[in-house]
Amino acid sequence: MLQMLRQNTMTLMEDAEPIQKLFRKFINHLSPELALVLTPAAFIESNYIQVQSAKKCIAGTQINQQAKTQLEVNRLKAKEIKQFNELVASSSNAEQSLKGMETKQDRLLQELN
Repeated sequence: MLQMLRQNTMTLMEDAEPIQKLFRKFINHLSPELALVLTPAAFIESNYIQVQSAKKCIAGTQINQQAKTQLEVNRLKAKEIKQFNELVASSSNAEQSLKGMETKQDRLLQELN
């Protein structure tokens, strides 16, 4: 069996029957606990490509979710910055208006004197 396992994986995938026959022969001689562990492991190994593809898909989904979360955080930060800039601009306009009113007040006071 070890010799079969050392073969190229593609060869085993193309013709898995010999190793399956061998596995069926010795599975009955194993303890129930060991057989219980080996059977799912053999299934996973036989579906290695699908398992790897699923892992990549899950990882991709997680990355996409993280990217969406980061995008939302960035949007909120941009909104806060915009509001701050508007407040600064508004403050600047109010300051200019105040200076204009003070100038007007000074002029009116001079006219009264």
